[in-house]
Amino acid sequence: MEFNFAKKQVKRINRNKIILMIILIACVATMILAFAPSLGSLYSGTHTFKTAKEAQALMDDGKEFVSITVDELYDTGYSCKENDKIVYRYYIFWADDKFIMCKVDKDLTEEIYEDYELSGKLEKATGMESDVISKLKLESGDSSSVVTFYLNSEYSRIWAQIGVAIGVLLIVIMFGVVIKAVINMSNYQGNKFFKKMGADEASAERLNQIISSLFASGMTSKKIQQMNIMGEWIISTSFMGFTVCNKDDIVWMYKSVTKHRTNGIPTGKTYGLVLRGKNKEHIGLSAKSDKVADEMLQELYAEMPCVIMGYSDELSELYEKQTAGFLEMREKYRQEREQNQ
Repeated sequence: MEFNFAKKQVKRINRNKIILMIILIACVATMILAFAPSLGSLYSGTHTFKTAKEAQALMDDGKEFVSITVDELYDTGYSCKENDKIVYRYYIFWADDKFIMCKVDKDLTEEIYEDYELSGKLEKATGMESDVISKLKLESGDSSSVVTFYLNSEYSRIWAQIGVAIGVLLIVIMFGVVIKAVINMSNYQGNKFFKKMGADEASAERLNQIISSLFASGMTSKKIQQMNIMGEWIISTSFMGFTVCNKDDIVWMYKSVTKHRTNGIPTGKTYGLVLRGKNKEHIGLSAKSDKVADEMLQELYAEMPCVIMGYSDELSELYEKQTAGFLEMREKYRQEREQNQ
């Protein structure tokens, strides 16, 4: 028998993986393109200038990263504050033909610095910097004496370089994931989700048995959210995976409640169910409300009455750290229930 179910699931999973990777690649590429105007200068050397005209020419050529040693650096008296604390100061220097403002470290406190070496990025003035330049022009009485751009000596391109490099690396990795997903769409027996079902002869026969049961003539299916119960078997599908197990493999079931907060303020809750298997299988189901979650829990309990119901930290620790002890407890519960029937 063809493993049609496994093939379909593996193709669906890999198709979803490809879609997800393409979306992520587009997002990362968009972030990298934000640096596009500066990509050339981001990895090029540092340029020098003597006049404001030369500085403007460098900006026009996309060579924003510069250095200059100025004869005198003057404090403008303006600064940028956050929470009443100075984070940057604004100084100004004469570049042979015009004044150029620069953003400097808050620790510069002298009124004048002589033979001071500046390095950073030439940027068009906006926001706070534009306001300071406008004030400087008014104070000078000559609107043409101060240029409309400034030197940001606090800009470090190392973080932008690292960010772009990481972005390119992520794109390469995601392309590799896409290629692997395309290959696995046809080579489904090499796919990890199929390997979970097993690829040897014995487990292949088990999969045959499952599929035969699931698609037997006249077999009815009970659907609860993204989970189907068909005879003695459970199929649960998710965006990136699928689980096929016998109902008897489910040993623990409980309702989950997730609280959501925004800025410390409660914004609501989401509800769901969690089914855990004896081989650490995990099936999660979502519910629209607390009432729906309770109804789903009762419906599933009617199908699997020998599972341990309800959540506690003690049960969680027992299941995670002493699974054998949990299974023994569940087996005793099942035997007691069968004896009482």
